[in-house]
Amino acid sequence: MSDVQMQFELGIDTPPTRTPSPAEVEEAKTKKGGWRMSVLAGWGVPLPATKGWKTRLRIQWEKENPLCAELDRLAKKEALSKRNSADD
Repeated sequence: MSDVQMQFELGIDTPPTRTPSPAEVEEAKTKKGGWRMSVLAGWGVPLPATKGWKTRLRIQWEKENPLCAELDRLAKKEALSKRNSADD
C-alpha cells in the first residue's frame, strides 16, 4: 500500500498545519509506547515511519520556533546542572 493510499484510508488528506513540539510528540505516545499511524500521518511523517522521523520533526520544529528551541535547550541545561550539583 502506498503512503497516499494509507493516508487516504486513515482519513488524512491535508498536510500538517504546524510541526509538533518535542513535548507534543512525547505526549502523543500510546500506553504501549508507540504512536498511532493516523497521528504520524497528521504530522506529515511518511508511512511507514522510518528511522529518524522524530529527529526530523524536532529539527523542523526548531527551524520554525528558534526561540522556543533555545528556551528548551536552556531549561535542559539548567536541569542537568541542578541534578549534577545535587549528586555532589
